[in-house]
Amino acid sequence: MRHMVVYRASDGRQCYHETEDLDGAVRAVEELRNTQNVSDLGIFSLQSVPIEFRPYYRVEVVPEPAPVSPFDAAPWPEVGQTTQVLEPVVEAVEPVEPVPPYEQPDQQPAASTRFGLFSRG
Repeated sequence: MRHMVVYRASDGRQCYHETEDLDGAVRAVEELRNTQNVSDLGIFSLQSVPIEFRPYYRVEVVPEPAPVSPFDAAPWPEVGQTTQVLEPVVEAVEPVEPVPPYEQPDQQPAASTRFGLFSRG
């Protein structure tokens, strides 16, 4: 089983030393204590922890934009402020001649067309 030696170096930073077994961790602690005078240390056993990944869905409500009122589009004039009043534009329209009514032709259909317009008679 793997082991880890955790210690604080002389400059104050956190350090880690991983070993294959407990004997290697004990030798690392002895070396740190005798050569670097490290007293703040510990040995931890490392074992695999089974994990599993699962899908996770997060639902967020999106705020709807506030509806824009036609009254909000243009600001109202301040009290005492004059506004320009637009006059309606009237264009002159030329008179149009009326279309004559549809007149019936004076010709009578021939006698050979008794089967209709599209028949092979």
